[in-house]
Amino acid sequence: MDIKLQGVKNIRDFTEYGFQGYIRSAHLHDMTESDAESLLKNYKLRMVIDLRTGVEKNEQPDHVMEGVEYLHIPLFNESRVGISHEKSTQQDMDMMLPDMPDLYRKIVTDEFSVAQIKKVMEAINARRDGAVLWHCTEGKDRCGIISALFLLSRGIDKDTVMQDYLKTNEASGKKAEYYYAAVLEKSGSREIAEKVKDAFLAKREYMEPVIEILISQSRQYFGRD
Repeated sequence: MDIKLQGVKNIRDFTEYGFQGYIRSAHLHDMTESDAESLLKNYKLRMVIDLRTGVEKNEQPDHVMEGVEYLHIPLFNESRVGISHEKSTQQDMDMMLPDMPDLYRKIVTDEFSVAQIKKVMEAINARRDGAVLWHCTEGKDRCGIISALFLLSRGIDKDTVMQDYLKTNEASGKKAEYYYAAVLEKSGSREIAEKVKDAFLAKREYMEPVIEILISQSRQYFGRD
C-alpha cells in the first residue's frame, strides 16, 4: 500500500498481502521532518537498510532519524557496477547504462551480491519492536529484487510478486518520461533516450529471467518472520 510522504518517493508497505512492519522505498535523502515523524509514529520505524553503493550513499546520505538503526548492505560490488540514476543522467545523459536484464542476473548470481542478499534477508527477518525499511536509489532494481524475495519467501505467488514489482512505474513513470525528453533534446538519439527512460522503469523482461532463481533462494527464508 502506498505511503504518502513529501520527500520520499516510491514508498509503500506490504499490508495488502498481510505483512505489517515492512516498507520499501527510494532513497531517504530528501525526507522531511514531517515524513520522519510519520514513519516513526505511524509505522514505528526502527531499522533502515540501505542497498546502495558507498558512492551513492555519500552523494545522497539518508536523512537520519533518532532511534532508528541504519544498516548499509550494498548489493553491488562498486568495482563491478555502480551507477546513480539521479546524478549520472543529469551530468552525462549519453553515458553507457547497464544492460538491465544482465544487471538483474548479476545481482542474484554474483557471489558478492548473493552474500549481501543473505545479510539483508537476515536483517529483515530479525524480530524487532517496529518496522524495517529497505531502499536503494530509485526503489526499483535492488529494492525490487529484495522485495520480490521477501514476498516469495512468505509464500506469495510469482504472478502477484511481478505485479507488485511493476507498481514502481506508477511512481516513476513521469520521471522516466521527463528524462526521455531531456536526453532526446540533448542527444537527438531516440535509442539513447529510450535506454535512459528504461533505466527508470520496472519492466517484466528485467525480472522474469531471475524470478525462478529468487523462488529457489526464497526457500531458505520461508516462514522466518
